[in-house]
Amino acid sequence: MDVLSPSERGNQLQAIETVQTQPQTPYTVSAEANEYVVRVSRDLIERDDLARIFDALLLHTIKRRSQLSEEEIAGVADEVKQAAWERVKHLFPVPTTA
Repeated sequence: MDVLSPSERGNQLQAIETVQTQPQTPYTVSAEANEYVVRVSRDLIERDDLARIFDALLLHTIKRRSQLSEEEIAGVADEVKQAAWERVKHLFPVPTTA
């Protein structure tokens, strides 16, 4: 059995108290090498919602790093929307009136 000095015991108790009093979050984020690792319970969030969150985060990062003005960003967004519509508009036939 290890015998701790009073100061070591006090440090150990302080560390335990710190861990116990920190608010619990439903997710964890850690840094490993050059990556962040996010862990979240499947009970908390659906996979599609998580993908949308990361898509929004990616867009935010691109916007932050970009040298484009707000007007240029809006123009690019319009181009993307138009291109997307061109790809799917055949799925929405226009009814003809006779």
